[in-house]
Amino acid sequence: MNIHDFENIQPFIRMVKIKKSLQLQGDWKDLDHVMIYIAHGSVVYGVLNHSYHLNTGDFILLPPLTPHRLYGQSNDNLVQYILHFDLFTDPMRRLIPHQSAHDMVILPELPECEKLLRNTSYAATIPPEERFSFENLFLQMYREFSLQKMGCQKMLQGMAIQAIFTLLRCLPAERLENGAEYQKKSKPWMLVRSAMEYIWLHYGEPLDNSSIAQAIDVSPNYLTKIFRQHIGTSLHKYVTSYRLEQAQQMLMTGKYNITEVSQKCGFSSIHIFSKLFKQECGISPSAYVALLPENQKKQSQKADYALNKHIFYNL
Repeated sequence: MNIHDFENIQPFIRMVKIKKSLQLQGDWKDLDHVMIYIAHGSVVYGVLNHSYHLNTGDFILLPPLTPHRLYGQSNDNLVQYILHFDLFTDPMRRLIPHQSAHDMVILPELPECEKLLRNTSYAATIPPEERFSFENLFLQMYREFSLQKMGCQKMLQGMAIQAIFTLLRCLPAERLENGAEYQKKSKPWMLVRSAMEYIWLHYGEPLDNSSIAQAIDVSPNYLTKIFRQHIGTSLHKYVTSYRLEQAQQMLMTGKYNITEVSQKCGFSSIHIFSKLFKQECGISPSAYVALLPENQKKQSQKADYALNKHIFYNL
């Protein structure tokens, strides 16, 4: 990829949002390009066979149809500025609403002009002295997209071009020239990925560092070392966090009581489950269930578009 390849882009902006979260995990696959800028906090993104540790001031560019997973974040609030866009404005693709590729039975064909990133993701850091200008630019896009005034797309297009080139300038020269080679598979990362996949499949069973390491044929000490290096948290904490994430999903369905959820998620007792749940979520499982109707109602609202509620400046 070369920065000059982008000189004639005419972006179509499909979504501009600011996302605040305390504990966020999940899998995503988007139809369009995605720019994610970390305005506050830290997080680990897994993209294909590579992990990206993003901190305040970092960003990542993802090409269309790229599966990615958020593995974990710091205990502080995570604030992400997110832009979904096509590099070129196409009359037919303009009709595609913002949605997950996971929700589509038949994916639209991706035009050749939308392949400038060459199926490679790019991450880098915006220099501290440039962050305020970039964040201010993004907030202008956010406001413009939210208000949807006449000429909105033209206004967004100009600002998006400035934002995209700001990010491209931050990429090291070797990344621009040889992006795919920069992201080679590494054996430690493949082992970490295997460990996570084993946890996803067996979280309801008794798990400890030794049993996970044995399942992927590696020593426990080595696995715990490389797991922390790549994911930024301990193997034990990751197992607990993943179990609690699944527990929340089960409680939301209303199909199981608290004791059943505790058992299905691999906790040795309901006492331990309740204690860990409260540490993670701030409330007990029973209190969480009692609040579910209100939570579900809030989730159905487009909170991302309430101006002044989700705007965050670095200090």
